[in-house]
Amino acid sequence: MRKKLYSLLNFILLFGLCGCAGGEAAAVQNADAYTEVKDMDYIVVGYSQVGSESDYRIANTQSFMDTFTKEKGYYLLFDDAQNKQENQLKTVRSFILQEVDYIILDPVVETGWESILQEARDAGIPVILSDRSVELEDDSLYTCWVGSNFQEEGENAGKWLADYLKQQGLFILRYNYRCRFGEIDLIARDGEYLVFVEVKYRKDNSSGYSLAAVNPAKQKTICKVARYFLTVEYHNVDIPCRFDVAGIDGDEIHWVKNAFEYIAIL
Repeated sequence: MRKKLYSLLNFILLFGLCGCAGGEAAAVQNADAYTEVKDMDYIVVGYSQVGSESDYRIANTQSFMDTFTKEKGYYLLFDDAQNKQENQLKTVRSFILQEVDYIILDPVVETGWESILQEARDAGIPVILSDRSVELEDDSLYTCWVGSNFQEEGENAGKWLADYLKQQGLFILRYNYRCRFGEIDLIARDGEYLVFVEVKYRKDNSSGYSLAAVNPAKQKTICKVARYFLTVEYHNVDIPCRFDVAGIDGDEIHWVKNAFEYIAIL
């Protein structure tokens, strides 16, 4: 069993999280056909995907299908949850009843998994979380989490955006400027304006668009850092400033100039 688990994890790490192909997902193997292979020597994997709301998700699903094939010793049961937790709960319970060897879960939300994960553990079925994490009091309810390095992804997204802004004529002064009040992702000059740019990145919009993450509390933090920067670097010289927000959703850039006004903080 341990050897099978290591083999499965290696496949997920190498292929399952790539999400690099395009196009429509191939036809999937389904639970009705599962009865034909119960007695065969396959590693049976039940995979519950969030949905197919973006090119990333479609490519991610396709990479799993291309990886867990009969030729490689696997039989894949796949379900598209259509971004509904209740669908995933029903699917995972179905996988448990079918006594699959492993369950891979890409959870729609972070909470509400304790009961179903306990059922899987009681049945002796390892659960591997893919891409997204969950909030649990007992982390032993799942075997492991396999996902992307989001900090690295965010940094790469920031570099990509900086290159984009340079092409639009901005001159980048600071990357990831930090002080005791917080951080600003980019500080640039755009003509006469000193521009403070907040960068938000999401690889898909299943949990909302990136621009929505710059809420009033975040705006206040940005303003505090901007005021500190102006005091230290420009000695409070009167210079026109602008607060922009740039969101990256998948492979799309949304740049909003003058996204919000300066918030005076006493």
